[in-house]
Amino acid sequence: MCTIRRMPSGKYPAVVRVNGYKPKYKIFADKSSATQWATTLEEEINRTTTTSLVTTGSPQKR
Repeated sequence: MCTIRRMPSGKYPAVVRVNGYKPKYKIFADKSSATQWATTLEEEINRTTTTSLVTTGSPQKR
């Protein structure tokens, strides 16, 4: 799950939190870049979790 907010400075910090993983943070100049980064990261984490479930039968934590 990602959270994107607008700071008073006009920048957009993005936070991606997924159960079992440490939160990832990154700051962007525009909201579309923040959204794209967060979506890509969530997909990567979900793909990794799904792959580990198929090969080991349980999710692997990073």
